[in-house]
Amino acid sequence: MFWKIYFYFYALVNISIYAAFLFVAEASSMFEIETASDVIGMISAPIGLLGLYGLIKDKKLLFQKFWIGFFFVLILNEVLYGTYSIFGLIGEYEINLQIGLLIAGACLLFLPYYIGIYIYAVKKEFWYEKQT
Repeated sequence: MFWKIYFYFYALVNISIYAAFLFVAEASSMFEIETASDVIGMISAPIGLLGLYGLIKDKKLLFQKFWIGFFFVLILNEVLYGTYSIFGLIGEYEINLQIGLLIAGACLLFLPYYIGIYIYAVKKEFWYEKQT
């Protein structure tokens, strides 16, 4: 049940972000694509949504090696760019409760996404069934 709720939450967040990117991007520089990580994020969000869909529906979508590789790309992108942007945020502003809560909230909201992709890529039983 948790994964179904999270799937719909993640879908709603992504649809909102893409809609804002399409309709507000001209008025705001906040939505500009500036780094390779932004491109990876724009491409990986719908793919991750597909993986979460496969998780909640218990269906094989694509193949296991793809999902394992996708998971490692997500983690590598997060480690390389996520830590860089967190340290940039901390360096640019004074560390206070609001910045700390913002970082902790983002981590708590999107940690299940990475866990769900991991479960789908590695832990699902249907990847290990013998093909006849």
